[in-house]
Amino acid sequence: MLIFRVGAVDETLPTHGITHLVEHLAMFPLMQTLGAVNRLNATVEPLRTRFMATGTPHEVASFLSDVTANLTALPLDRVESEKKVLRTEAANRATGSVKGAWTWRFGAVGPGLMDFEEYGLRWLTGEHVAHWAESWFTAGNAVLWLSGPLPENLHLNLKAGERKPVPMLQPLQLKTPAIYQQGDRWVLLSMLGPRTTAINVGARIFDTRLRDRIRHQSSIAYEVHANYQRLDPSTAEITAFADSLAPNARDAAQALADVARDLAASGPSVEEIAAVRAERRRAWEHPESGLGLLEQQAIEELEGLERQSIAELDAEAEALTPAEVAKAFQEALPTSVLAIPREVPMTIAGFTPIPLGSGERVKGVQVSPMPGSGHSDLIDFSDQGISLTLPNRTTIGMRWSDVVVAPWWSDGRRSLINTEGAGIHIVPEKWQFVQPLLEAIRQRVPQERWIPMDEPDAVPRAAGPICAICQASPAIEVTFQDPRSAFMIWLRKVHGVLCRDCGIAKFREVQRRVLLRGWWSIPGVFFTPFALLINSGVYLRFRNLPVPIRTSGINPLPKGRTVWLYPGMLIPAAIALFLVFIFWPR
Repeated sequence: MLIFRVGAVDETLPTHGITHLVEHLAMFPLMQTLGAVNRLNATVEPLRTRFMATGTPHEVASFLSDVTANLTALPLDRVESEKKVLRTEAANRATGSVKGAWTWRFGAVGPGLMDFEEYGLRWLTGEHVAHWAESWFTAGNAVLWLSGPLPENLHLNLKAGERKPVPMLQPLQLKTPAIYQQGDRWVLLSMLGPRTTAINVGARIFDTRLRDRIRHQSSIAYEVHANYQRLDPSTAEITAFADSLAPNARDAAQALADVARDLAASGPSVEEIAAVRAERRRAWEHPESGLGLLEQQAIEELEGLERQSIAELDAEAEALTPAEVAKAFQEALPTSVLAIPREVPMTIAGFTPIPLGSGERVKGVQVSPMPGSGHSDLIDFSDQGISLTLPNRTTIGMRWSDVVVAPWWSDGRRSLINTEGAGIHIVPEKWQFVQPLLEAIRQRVPQERWIPMDEPDAVPRAAGPICAICQASPAIEVTFQDPRSAFMIWLRKVHGVLCRDCGIAKFREVQRRVLLRGWWSIPGVFFTPFALLINSGVYLRFRNLPVPIRTSGINPLPKGRTVWLYPGMLIPAAIALFLVFIFWPR
């Protein structure tokens, strides 16, 4: 296994994915046979990138020679092809990543990048990739371990370079213990603490207790586990996970918190610590335990950690007391972040919901929603920054200097993401007088932060406006009449840019409303028929539009039943019959 001290934590959000791209390019020439697929592999982790192989000494030596030669001279003619492969791989991943806790903790830097799209796969060139490989994939920044004797013909084609330290974490100012909603069927508890034997052993006891309570006693999850991992030279994380279905998710989340609190309050029993020590001894006595020892020593060498022997580790575990484990959990518990499904109320005692807003509202030019756009948000911008304010007064505000990436689409859509991971998405068709805002974004956000999001081979949209609801084209700008009356009349309108399918659905929605609410005044009796006729004329314009082209993945409005089958049609029919009865000559 050849391990380099480079991973996702070393990237920026605009370049996120560049290490993954280097790994794919280096492996591509070697993965052309079935045998290679079965015995070669490579992975990119938060802190490291690994290249691994099994085989005879000659096969392993050939792999190491070839993969290091590829890293030194990457097949850059494959850059665009591998970018497409990696974007396809990303599109097939499930949404609602358990890595979201890192984004809440660290924002759009370091481990927080792991839950973001790999934006680098949208724009990086061969020159960028070659420079990254030259800087990070060097002999000085690598460690190699082998499970057998050194092959006689072993040669690594790596350039000299310097060892790269693990970056220190810089968490956001987040009020913890905190809780947030994500996904639809799992719960996660994350805690941070000093990297010690106590928290490592405690994580194993935590894992055993959780499995016993959640899977065996309550039977509300299939996969239950707690893991220990190091995030930087001095900080470790315990993550506890349960894949409960939504109806059981709150009970599972409560169990995660309760078991962690129990360990902090009274610590483990002497028997539980002894069981962990016994399990560690069995692991070291296993015939393949040498691989684990090689891995441990390689990481210690690569990341500049103090090297510890098995005897030293065993001595620390032997001296460990329940009080020390309890203290480790007491220090970690206040840093807890708990994730639950979206439909589960955030009412776990002791956990404060993470605010959905970020930053402050900007005082400047205000941009209002387009009538009929289906939202009532407000955007404010100035020379200093931009903010989005929702109807519930939640605000997402950011300075222009804090924008780390600005994804853009050729249809005019723009997104802004800041260092905290907060984002503002702008669909021009949903805003009035939006051009000054778009111009401010263009001028204030540096060019190197713009990320093109259109796929090169995507289905092209027709020229012109796009639907404000499903972002399909072609679309037209229309106005529906929506009068309402009760003793007096209110002349309202619904305005927007809509495609054929959303337009017909909106026509039926407005027309049904007019049929039900428009008649209940003397002016309404006379004006409502004209409103119905005007709306019918708009409907005919939509009927003449071609089938919409959809590339956004957003579904159009459901059309529902035709207006003629709506019970509200009985009202004008009854009025007509009444007028016929009154005025029919006798």
